[in-house]
Amino acid sequence: MNQTFTTARALAAIIEVIGWLIVTLAIGGAALMLNTGNSPPGASTLVVLMSGAAGAAIGLGLVLAAQLVQAQVATAINTSQILEHVANLKTQTGHPPMEPPISAPNHTPLTARPEPYAAKPQAEGRFLRMVKGYELHKYSDGISVDGEGRYPTILAAEKRAAELAAGE
Repeated sequence: MNQTFTTARALAAIIEVIGWLIVTLAIGGAALMLNTGNSPPGASTLVVLMSGAAGAAIGLGLVLAAQLVQAQVATAINTSQILEHVANLKTQTGHPPMEPPISAPNHTPLTARPEPYAAKPQAEGRFLRMVKGYELHKYSDGISVDGEGRYPTILAAEKRAAELAAGE
């Protein structure tokens, strides 16, 4: 099932050429109108520039659409070639399919240990970080600041550490 997508490729190429023609005509037409001074009555330079830019944008949109179609077709062709190659590999090697890997032996999880950088390793709770010289520890019911209180969020605990550091 080797498809070449000739119709899609031909239409995309035609649309791309039309898009580039529109871009060229829009920019060229705007430049010609500005240089010759034969702009329609009541039309300002800005209107001429905007019409040229709009035409160029439409043309570039067509070019974009055409190139996206071409990319999609190339992807489809490459995918079919890859599938054919993989199918040929299986028939050529004659090897049985791979066995699932042997699972690694079960390891027991590491036990809780104090953080090596904690100033007070005997403190309960998991050490989170230092804030303004105060340790933040995570407990099941909140976060403590140097063993004081339980705060519901890390932001509240950091705010309290900042207050303690300021001497409040």
